[in-house]
Amino acid sequence: RSCAASVSPQLLRFCHVRDGQFDLPTVAKLKTYDVVVATCGCSGLLLAAGLRGHFTHVLVDEAAQAMEPEALVPASLAATRTRLAFFGDPHQLGPAVRSAAALARGLGTSLLENLVRRAAVGGVGAPRV
Repeated sequence: RSCAASVSPQLLRFCHVRDGQFDLPTVAKLKTYDVVVATCGCSGLLLAAGLRGHFTHVLVDEAAQAMEPEALVPASLAATRTRLAFFGDPHQLGPAVRSAAALARGLGTSLLENLVRRAAVGGVGAPRV
């Protein structure tokens, strides 16, 4: 939880704050919002709250900077009728990976980069890019 005092009042009115700290609203409150903004990691809290399939759209911004497992967390919120979109430029800054073992296992390549590469090859099930 972070201190809400570090956020401008114009933005703070769109945040859920309790006792001066950012906090997760109740599931009932989350279901009333038209838009929910979360990091890839914090999307796991929405998933744990049972909100898989609740959202009509899941947008992952800066997806080229997220490691593949990170990007899959918000993607897991999607259901059959959910629109899922990844935004970013795979030719710019990629995931920050400091572990040689993780790099050796491909975690230095983002999910977005893998999807773009797959679409360029035209493989079966290639996504629309």
